[in-house]
Amino acid sequence: MTDKRALRREMLALRRACTDRAERDEALFRCVTASALYREADCVLCYVNFDCEAETIRLLRQTLADGKSLYVPRCVPGTNHMDFYRIQSPDLLQPGAYGILEPPAEACLRFTGEERAVCFVPGVAFTVKGARIGYGKGYYDTFLEKIDVCAIGLCYDFQIVSAIPAEAHDKRMDYIITDMNLYKCSADAVASGRKDGM
Repeated sequence: MTDKRALRREMLALRRACTDRAERDEALFRCVTASALYREADCVLCYVNFDCEAETIRLLRQTLADGKSLYVPRCVPGTNHMDFYRIQSPDLLQPGAYGILEPPAEACLRFTGEERAVCFVPGVAFTVKGARIGYGKGYYDTFLEKIDVCAIGLCYDFQIVSAIPAEAHDKRMDYIITDMNLYKCSADAVASGRKDGM
C-alpha cells in the first residue's frame, strides 16, 4: 500500500499544478449549497482555505447570508488540538497558527455540539469510503474524536484516490463533496460515485 508521506507529496503537487481552480471552486460551491446536507443544517463548521486548498470564503459568507450559525477553527500551537468558534463575518479573521486565518483570540463562543450541524473538512486526498489524508498534524482527527458531528470532506474530484493507508486514530468522513460529485461514504461505495444527500 502507498506510503502516506509519498501520497501526500504526490497529491499536494497535483493540487498545486491545477490550472482551473477558479472553475472548480465555483462548481464545488454550487455542489455544496445545492446539497441537502448544507440546506438542512442549522449550524456549519468550516475550515478557512489556505494555500491551494479548495476555496471556502464564499461558502463562509453564504452560510451567514442563509442565517446559519458559522464556526471556524482555531488551533492550539504546539499541540494537535483545535476548537471551532462562532464568527459573524470572515472579515474579522486574523492570521494565526501556520499563517491560516482564525477567529480572534477573544472569540468566546466555542462549538460544543449541535444536532443539525455539519463540519466541512479539508484534506490532501480522500477515498470514496471516507478515508482521508490531511497534513499529518492530526487536528481534525482529534477534534472529530471528541465532537460528534457530520463530517464532510471538501476537495477537487482529482483528489479522490483508490486507497489510503489507515491508522487507528484516523477519522473517516461521512460524506465527501467535490466539484463533480457528492459521495456518501460507506464500505460499499464505489469510485463511480454513490451520490446520496443531494
